[in-house]
Amino acid sequence: MLARTARRWYFKGALGIEQPLAAHRSNGGEADVDLQGRVGPAGEIGFYRLVRRHGGLDLSLRYSRPRYVVGGASVDGGSVAFLIGGHYDM
Repeated sequence: MLARTARRWYFKGALGIEQPLAAHRSNGGEADVDLQGRVGPAGEIGFYRLVRRHGGLDLSLRYSRPRYVVGGASVDGGSVAFLIGGHYDM
């Protein structure tokens, strides 16, 4: 969702689910493990700013909490990230 807050500024919000693909844990060759990823919730909030006519800047905070299964045991894969992005449309 993008909701305009000022002329060139938008509030950005997103909710959904996330599925890890082909997760692998390497420990220098001695204890390599393939992890089975399970679906988990994900969300993102932040701001998006239009820059002139063709560009944009994105600043957001993202949270995701997938789970991984290793030998029958479930492991939490939760994380928080601060994201900075930009684009220019030609």
